[in-house]
Amino acid sequence: KYFHQILLFWEEKMKQKIIIDTDPGKDDALAIILASNSNLFDIKAITTVAGNASIENVTKNARYILKLLGLNIPVYSGEKNSNKKLDSIVQGKNGLSGITNNLKADLTKNAVKKILELIEKNPYEITIVAIGPLTNLAKAIKKSPEIMKKIKRIVIMGGALNVRGNQTKYSEFNFFEDPLAAKVVLDFPTEKILISLDVCNKIMLQISDFEKISNNKVRKFCLKIMKEYIPYILRTEGFNGALMYDPLTVYSLINPSACKFKKLKLSVIPYGINEGQLIEDEKGNEILFVKNIDKIKFKQDFIQILSKEETLLNSKELKDLGEETKQK
Repeated sequence: KYFHQILLFWEEKMKQKIIIDTDPGKDDALAIILASNSNLFDIKAITTVAGNASIENVTKNARYILKLLGLNIPVYSGEKNSNKKLDSIVQGKNGLSGITNNLKADLTKNAVKKILELIEKNPYEITIVAIGPLTNLAKAIKKSPEIMKKIKRIVIMGGALNVRGNQTKYSEFNFFEDPLAAKVVLDFPTEKILISLDVCNKIMLQISDFEKISNNKVRKFCLKIMKEYIPYILRTEGFNGALMYDPLTVYSLINPSACKFKKLKLSVIPYGINEGQLIEDEKGNEILFVKNIDKIKFKQDFIQILSKEETLLNSKELKDLGEETKQK
């Protein structure tokens, strides 16, 4: 038992440290479950941003997902709604249609402050998984660019380069919600990986795929939220299946060997009829653009990871385990 405890402790120490900046959101929920169940990440915090629903609803949803998983991860909310104040039709009015969520939002309104604190405490170790509008990250960059330069990398779901946008002809939802923030983040000189609609449109799951998840609690949750999500995707975007936007973003860190990357200089148009458009720009920063992801491998890994029954040790248990290991 003692050696098993040591192994658990050092496995935890070796995990990638991440912050998930999110606007849950059904695909956000799947991304959070994928990240936590993979057991590859030390999730330092969930920070919320308005997008798929109001800041109150997305924060409630983040708390609901963590409660479902039995996880003790801090949730820090962003400020009020982003530029467009546009709820996602696809996600339902509260962001998680199909679920009754009676939890309180308990808004902290300090996401930017906590992002900066975590980076400062863990210099060059934190990866931010940004799967909502980039409002929080842009504010953090403007508030303290020197601290934000100490980030390891940012992995972003956003933009549409060589395909049509899903909000306008030019713009994907996250970049359309706060195009100026998207430009600030993409133009900031730090390592970035970008998962755009170019790859997201290629990978979708069906109800039959979610039915294969053996973890009863997770399977029931997924089936509830997918019941409306898939028909909405078909009606609004023309795809007959659940597009895996945010889970693919997490997956690029779980299994990079299943991804094809290309270095591109990219930026975002912040204003005008093309606002939120992702463009190639010789003056832009070089970004690792995900061209393709092995859809068969993703589906296999997704079902396998979400089927896991065990939950991560919470932060208190890890601290106790560390103290016990030191004493022995």
